[in-house]
Amino acid sequence: MKKAAFFSTLKYVGIPSPLTVNRNMRRFNMAENDRKIFFSFNLFSIFLFTLPIIYLTKANYKMCEENEVVYNKLCGSGVNITKGIFSN
Repeated sequence: MKKAAFFSTLKYVGIPSPLTVNRNMRRFNMAENDRKIFFSFNLFSIFLFTLPIIYLTKANYKMCEENEVVYNKLCGSGVNITKGIFSN
């Protein structure tokens, strides 16, 4: 008897159908939120890891004093070093 009562009440339960909603109105979907978080995290990590690479390509650095001697031997004209990693 309980099963019959359960199925009779189940008959009157409204089931929302996404096809009856306007197609321009989208329901909140957890997968879309996860996709947004994943995309923003990827953009942030790409930005974070390109900063040191950009710095190393832009900086004219020397690590030790012997680099000037090596540069002068290799390039006859010499290289003017304007900025170091640990000293400006």
